[in-house]
Order: sequence, then structure tokens, then C-alpha cells
Amino acid sequence: MQKLNGKWLCAVSGGPDSMALLHMCIEVGMEIAVAHVNYHHRDSAGEEESYVHSFCEAHQVECYVRNERFTYEGNFEASARKWRYDFFVSLVKEKHFMGVLIAHQEDDVLETYFMQEERKLVPAYYGLKEENMYHGILVKRPLLEYTKKDLEEYCQSHAIRYYLDMTNEDTAYARNKIRKEVVG
Repeated sequence: MQKLNGKWLCAVSGGPDSMALLHMCIEVGMEIAVAHVNYHHRDSAGEEESYVHSFCEAHQVECYVRNERFTYEGNFEASARKWRYDFFVSLVKEKHFMGVLIAHQEDDVLETYFMQEERKLVPAYYGLKEENMYHGILVKRPLLEYTKKDLEEYCQSHAIRYYLDMTNEDTAYARNKIRKEVVG
């Protein structure tokens, strides 16, 4: 990964993608802070939050956590994404970060493309862009050249612990169904 200038907010869930991104940022000497969101939606959420916090502490990285209980109506994924990105926006603006780094990777690009196709959408851009603006902040996705497997192997080779979100196995969610049945 290429070092970016300025101080960036790095979105970290505790999964292999975001833990690899965080470690890569540290390895190249980037100035970063971490944003972690705890939805209190899974039994392991508190443990994951503690782990992300302790990893940041061990590497002298500021860690900001959105920890209030998440409630929503309608589509969980869409509501959670808005809640998470609104948190990123507030931190980037308040702390004057350059923007937020998101650990989307190649598999996410394919899943997004297939979701767009399935819904017969004609977006301005298929898949995910490496950069875009969201409510006035820059969102960068520096891992689009990596697959999920690449990032899991990166974590394993660097002895980085990560958590797997078991809700990703639930094919009731459209993205998970595409992940399992199409991208697989």
C-alpha cells in the first residue's frame, strides 16, 4: 500500500479486511486514527471493540468508538451504513482528517456490481470507486486490488488476529446471498 500524506481516519471493524488495512497503514508510516462502530448486534461485538481498542493502544493509534446501541427501522444494512458513515463524517470534520479509509476489496467490488445488475440499476459507476465524496468528506478505498483471501493471508502472515462476522453467512441479506452464490 502506498503512503498517503496527511492524517487519515481508518475505519476498522476488527475483520480481516480492516485489520489488514490498519496494519498496512502502520507499516508504511501513515498518520492515522481509527474509527470503530459497535452496533451491539452480535454477541462478540464487545470483544471485537476491546480488541480493536487494544490493538490501537499497542500501536499508539488514536481510537474513536461509536458505542451507543444501534436501533433502526427497515433495511438493517442500509441503516447501519448510514449510521457508520455519519460517524466517519463527524470525526473527519471535527478532527480535520484528510478523509476516511475504507477496507473494501475486490470481492466487495464484484458483489456491488452483481447487486446493481440484479436490481437493474444503471449507476453512474458500476462496482465501487477507489475514491468518492460522501457528505463533504473524501472516502478512499486503497485495497481494491486485493481479494478477501489475500487480506486473510496478509493477517495470518503478520500474526494479526481478526474476527469473522458470522452474520455474513446469513443469506437473508442480499449482499450475503450474492457473496455465497455468485462471487463465492
